[in-house]
Amino acid sequence: MATTAWPYIYQGWAYTGLGNQALADLNKAAQLNPNNPYVYQMRAWAHNVLGNKQKALEDFDRSLSLAPNNSWTHWNIAVYYALSGEKEKSLAALRSAIRINGTLKQRAKTDKNFQSLWNDVDFKKLVE
Repeated sequence: MATTAWPYIYQGWAYTGLGNQALADLNKAAQLNPNNPYVYQMRAWAHNVLGNKQKALEDFDRSLSLAPNNSWTHWNIAVYYALSGEKEKSLAALRSAIRINGTLKQRAKTDKNFQSLWNDVDFKKLVE
């Protein structure tokens, strides 16, 4: 039996599209390492697949509280909001991600998760 969270995180990530299986693995990972922000980022996506928007946001918040300066946490939140059609929240999270890691400007220009924002004036200002 694995005693570290990482095997469960990786397996949970692989099963994200399956929802319940991912949740089982990521819940186990959270038990083994409750202070690992990646557990909560991945679990947020599993909750999203299952339509549990509130739980997804709670897990993103938990991840952010554990790693407030992790650009990928902010990035994932920006993607979540972009896919949910919440432009302002997406741009705010993306702004934070880029402030921490400036190389994400280039990535945002081509990441299809942000495609709905590519022609938006505020998005263009942010990534230029």
